[in-house]
Amino acid sequence: GRHYLSQNPSLCTEARDVLLNGKSMAVKWNMVESGNLNDKPEDIRKVWEAGKHRFRQPWRITYTFVTGYGGNKPNTPSDILEEIFHRFAPNQMSSYDGWNGGYYGNRVPISILEHPNCPENIAVIASASNHEKLKQAGFAALVRLKRSHKRAKTA
Repeated sequence: GRHYLSQNPSLCTEARDVLLNGKSMAVKWNMVESGNLNDKPEDIRKVWEAGKHRFRQPWRITYTFVTGYGGNKPNTPSDILEEIFHRFAPNQMSSYDGWNGGYYGNRVPISILEHPNCPENIAVIASASNHEKLKQAGFAALVRLKRSHKRAKTA
C-alpha cells in the first residue's frame, strides 16, 4: 500500500511525512517522481544522496529525478541534475551517441537540458557538442535560461 500511496501526487502533508520517515527507498523515490517533495528540494537531495548508489538503472533515475511522472517534473536541485548528466552522458560529448545506445541513453542528457533547473554550464557543454540533437537541446536550454534571467531581473 505504501508504494501506491507514495505515487499519489495529491498526498497530504501528514502522509508525506510518515512515508518520508520510513525505511523504504523505493517509496521515497516514488515521492520524488510524483512531485510530492517539490516544495522541499532539501528532502529531494537527501533522497538522492541516500539512494544514488542503490538504484543504478538509467530509466529509474531519469523518471525519478529528471522527467517525473505524468508531466510533473520533480524540483530536483541543479547540482544533482549536473551529477546525473556527468554520470550518464559520455565523457567525450563530441562523440555522443547515448551511453548504451538505448532509449534512455539518448534521452537522459536531453531530458536534463529540458528540465527547468538545468544548470547553465551543462547547457553550454551540450551546445558545443557535435551531436546535433544534443547541440540543439543545449542551445534551446541556453535561450530558455537567458529569458528566465531577464524576467527575474525585470520582476
